[in-house]
Amino acid sequence: MEITIGTNPEFMVKYRGNCVYPSLSEENYAMRNNSDLTDKLDTIPRGDFGHCAEIRPLPATSGKQLVLNTIDVMSTLPQEFKYHTKNTHMLSKEMMSMLLHIAGSKKIPQAQNIYKKPILKDCPLYLVARKEGLRLLFCGCHMHISTTRTIRIKVGKEVVEHKENIDLPAESLVWLFDNLLFSCFIREHGFNAGSHRSMGYYERKSHGGFEYRSLGSSAFTPKRLRLIADLMIDITEQFMSRIDKSLAELRNAHPETYNPTDFLSKDGKSMLKELKKTKPITSPKGILKTWVPFI
Repeated sequence: MEITIGTNPEFMVKYRGNCVYPSLSEENYAMRNNSDLTDKLDTIPRGDFGHCAEIRPLPATSGKQLVLNTIDVMSTLPQEFKYHTKNTHMLSKEMMSMLLHIAGSKKIPQAQNIYKKPILKDCPLYLVARKEGLRLLFCGCHMHISTTRTIRIKVGKEVVEHKENIDLPAESLVWLFDNLLFSCFIREHGFNAGSHRSMGYYERKSHGGFEYRSLGSSAFTPKRLRLIADLMIDITEQFMSRIDKSLAELRNAHPETYNPTDFLSKDGKSMLKELKKTKPITSPKGILKTWVPFI
């Protein structure tokens, strides 16, 4: 069995201390009448709604390789801007209207929630934003996981290898990711804000894997990404090695009595302790120098 991990983190873009929105290259006040800057802003990969950068490094089979693949992408970002991880972002109604005009609409993520939470339900921060005449948007660190197994088929005198996708038990794994990974960051500002930024969100993929959509943008640091990826692999390996028993255990699980660390190897438990000690990147200089120190 081979497990592949991917990520598509989102983060805000700033110029001279002001947030600029990648899909509004001409409308950003801080950059008006500077065609060189607007052209460079246009090169930044963006999310569907266009308020933030969203990169898509190549997937990998280890946390270390995923970090290296991410560095490759981060090194291509224009250095004229600063990049900041923010789990939530408030913006003016005017800017929100401009983003909606460019995007056509704000797409509703095709995500499911294992706790049956409605993704469109207002969270307390929505109300805070509206009282101040603002609107609220989110940035996440979405993680992808898929699994294949190699099947050997005899064709004539030759043995041919074929990779077959495995349908992962998404709800069970999301429950474990929530309790082991999300819980490490739950006290960080906006990480558990509600709506998109809360436990239990995932999106099924056609290859049998899924996208874990609950983690906030502040999870996006080199060390955190490496540990999150390796822990997702470890949890999945441990779970899949005793799938029948695991599913039965999780169906009857009570959070107050059940210990999710039962699904970690010895190395996994060490990585989890290390993950709990990590910090987000809060430097006013942003995240680029941390990710690409040689630029």
